[in-house]
Amino acid sequence: MNKKLFWVLISMGVVIFLFGPLLVQYNHWSLGYRGSGDWLGFWGSYLGVVPSGLIAYLVAKYQIDNNKTLEEKKKFENSLPYAQIQYYQESYSGVFTYAVEYRIASYDGRPLIFKVFLNTIMSDGTTSRHEISGNKEEELLTLNFSALVRSYALEIIMFNGVKVFVTDNNNAQEVIHMYKKEDDDNWKVYGVRPSQNALSESIENINKTIAN
Repeated sequence: MNKKLFWVLISMGVVIFLFGPLLVQYNHWSLGYRGSGDWLGFWGSYLGVVPSGLIAYLVAKYQIDNNKTLEEKKKFENSLPYAQIQYYQESYSGVFTYAVEYRIASYDGRPLIFKVFLNTIMSDGTTSRHEISGNKEEELLTLNFSALVRSYALEIIMFNGVKVFVTDNNNAQEVIHMYKKEDDDNWKVYGVRPSQNALSESIENINKTIAN
């Protein structure tokens, strides 16, 4: 049902509701009759149905729409990837070698179709971007850097265009999962809800990584 037809039907309903009883009342009046207490009582109770019914409808509609939105959000977030990353560090002659182990899976166990980049932020401010190919859900990588690793951001691009970032947060020691849809510039958090400071720091690190 389109919006125009909806409002036409609403307008017709209001007209019938208000003028139907009035027409019946008018046809029962004799010349010079001014009405009676029965009709006044009827109109009082009859019109009282409008606000109470409208309020009940709006409350019910809000609850239904809100529950539907929450269910859709929960279903969507359960299908997003949850990742674990472990860095094992070794150093020799100024070269830092890291064995990076990662696992990616959806919360509800459904298979994922994605492309992955591992963005690493070093202690000297430089960044490294390593593409993980083959749509692998787990792997052990060996990476060499000239500085210590300070932070990381696992960038996952889903088949439906959703961008997911899984990042650590050095100050709060939290792993944070965030996603952003193509038609929305706002970061949304799923999984563990971090503190506001940890979230702000993680978004700042991700934006810095993307810019580089």
